[in-house]
Amino acid sequence: VATANLWTTSPRTVEETHSHLAYPAPLYKVAKRITLKELIDVADTHDIDLYLPTKMPDNISLAAIYYKPPVIILSYCDREVTDHRYDNVTIQISMWSHTPPPLEELEKIAEKHPDNLKVLNINGARGILIEKARWGNPELQELYGSSPYAYFWLGNHYYTISATPPITSDRLIEIIKSMKPLRS
Repeated sequence: VATANLWTTSPRTVEETHSHLAYPAPLYKVAKRITLKELIDVADTHDIDLYLPTKMPDNISLAAIYYKPPVIILSYCDREVTDHRYDNVTIQISMWSHTPPPLEELEKIAEKHPDNLKVLNINGARGILIEKARWGNPELQELYGSSPYAYFWLGNHYYTISATPPITSDRLIEIIKSMKPLRS
C-alpha cells in the first residue's frame, strides 16, 4: 500500500514525495489563521495564482485558512473544528514555484501500485491520486483508516489535498476538477 505523510511541506522532486521532512510541530499550531481577504492580499503581494475549489460536497464549506510561509492550508468542513487534521477536506499549497514533472514520470510512479495510484491530468492539474493513503499520524490512521489523497501541480505551484470519510476518491477528483483561479 502506498503511503503519504499528509502534513509535510512540498517535495523537491516527485521521488521525494513520500520521504521529505515534516514540520517539527503541526503546521496549524504555528501557522497564522487568516481571512479570505488576507489570502487574496498574500496572493497579490507574492504574485501567486492560487486555485481554489468552486464546488464542495453538500454542507462542506471553507472553515479556516492557515498561513505559514511557504505553505497555505485551506480547511473545508461541515462542522466547527480547531485542528485541520479533522476537517473533511484539507488543501495545502506551496508558495514556491514548481515545475510539474513530465506525464511519463507520473505514469512510472503510478505503475508501481496500479491498484492504488492513479495519474491525474485534469484541467491543468497534473499529479497522482492515492486512493487509499495511510495517515502519517497513528491516531488519524485509526480514526479514519486509509483515505484518498492527491498531490499535483497546478499553475506553477504544488498542491496536496486530503479527505476524510465519507469523501471518496471520485469526490476528491470532482473537487480538483472544480478548482479555479482565486484572482481573475
